Amino acid sequence: MAESQSTVGRWARETFPGGNDFGPQHAVRLLAEAAELCFATGASFSSVQDALNGVYRWDCLPERMGPEIVGAEMADVQVVLWAMAHRRGADLQAEVDAKMAVNRAREWVSRGDGTGWHVKESVV
Repeated sequence: MAESQSTVGRWARETFPGGNDFGPQHAVRLLAEAAELCFATGASFSSVQDALNGVYRWDCLPERMGPEIVGAEMADVQVVLWAMAHRRGADLQAEVDAKMAVNRAREWVSRGDGTGWHVKESVV
């Protein structure tokens, strides 16, 4: 199945009901996934912690916060992912399709805020 923003969005809404669609919980969940991506590429815990502690220009945040820039910030995330995929020779669409096949087969627990986590598979 070729996944899209709509197919993934519908799956997420059905799997993780509730919450405020305009609240920060989805961005915080994204942060957890971004940290996993950092570790998968070999980043150290301290380098990720440094990023969160302000190494990357957090000084500009107060003047840039607000709902009017959320779309542009989501685009920044997508642009970085596309550039990273290109540099690594990865087909991001194929990766999303494969990951969503896994996600659709997993058991999930909703947090009730529009997010959730998959139940860990037992290791035999």
